[in-house]
Amino acid sequence: MIARFALAVPLILALCWAAGLALANMRADMTLQHAAREMATWNSVRPASTSESWSWMRSDLQEAESFDPKNPVIQELLGVLNARRIENEEYQGEAVVHFSKALALRPVSPYSWANLAEVKYRMGVTGKELEPMLRTAARLGPWEPVVQQIVADYGLAVWEEIDGETRAAVEQIVANGMRRNPLAMLQISERRGRLQVPCRHLSEARRTPDAKWTILCESTEATQ
Repeated sequence: MIARFALAVPLILALCWAAGLALANMRADMTLQHAAREMATWNSVRPASTSESWSWMRSDLQEAESFDPKNPVIQELLGVLNARRIENEEYQGEAVVHFSKALALRPVSPYSWANLAEVKYRMGVTGKELEPMLRTAARLGPWEPVVQQIVADYGLAVWEEIDGETRAAVEQIVANGMRRNPLAMLQISERRGRLQVPCRHLSEARRTPDAKWTILCESTEATQ
């Protein structure tokens, strides 16, 4: 999960630059770009650098927010930053607030919808309440690798609780993921006990995964 958030940060920054986003305050602009670059260096080996760097990063982004409170990228990064503190319910709640603000300002961001679904799931939200987030993320970002992994992971986790429309959206995301990164989809699905879903799309994979997955997909358990 932490690694996925790390992957999402440079994508968010790229979208910001690609859109030619102009911030009202140069100081906020510089803070935003510096924060995104720093967060992009965090990974599963160095999840959040140190608590000290996490704290000053949060402080800087909050300052940028005070200059430009209606900037969805700042809200997104604050959401990502707080979401990383998975051991703290208070920070998870703050992540929800910031992702919700980001969506109010930019409702077409698949990353915001996917990140919100991930945090909500960690806070115990499943089933019906999670469905619109999963469906919207899938609809807006059908070919975004980070979105694919999040929707597949949590969609398959609540598979028995979701309706046919949401199942179809999750399966389509898995099918899309199988074309580009079949190993990630297979590993996620195996962990969730839903290997049969990607196995239905194994023939669509552009890269052939390890032979063990073909054997698993041909097994009775996977095809049930």
